[in-house]
Amino acid sequence: MPKFRTILFLASFCLLITACSKKAPDPVAEIPPELIEKALRDFTALWDLNEDGAATCADIAVLRERQFKRLDKDGDQTLDALEYRAINFEDTSFVFYEFSTLDTDQSGSLGLAELSAVSHNLFRSTDKNGDCAITYSDAAYIVLNNRRNGIGGRERPIGDAPKKRRESGQVDPF
Repeated sequence: MPKFRTILFLASFCLLITACSKKAPDPVAEIPPELIEKALRDFTALWDLNEDGAATCADIAVLRERQFKRLDKDGDQTLDALEYRAINFEDTSFVFYEFSTLDTDQSGSLGLAELSAVSHNLFRSTDKNGDCAITYSDAAYIVLNNRRNGIGGRERPIGDAPKKRRESGQVDPF
């Protein structure tokens, strides 16, 4: 009887290991390549600030430089605490960074290098492999994430008019 239990245990264990070792289907493989290429083109068009044809960390550096110039109201090449406060309204990457945290040299003002030390939330979360470039595989995850969030899952055929929205005060028919 103990041999039977041992054999039954080993057989069950082997079946469990086999079942757990099967790979789940790759959700990215189900996405049409043209959707991924479109997402990559759209993201690149939005983020390619240095116009080199790719969305990279160099573009974030250009963004930070533009933000710095726009925020430096007095033109002294530094941001004081009041000037820095305005960035929270245009870039959520800075929401959790207090002025004193970014002021690494404790000078009471921020230089461009101190402002540029903050990475961009959206870019960082999109760059899945951390190579500082948005690639085809990163764009695949953009599409996958959008589908999971119900964005662009069902596109209306070309030529079809969008559904008419109800007027205010009307009740949806059942």
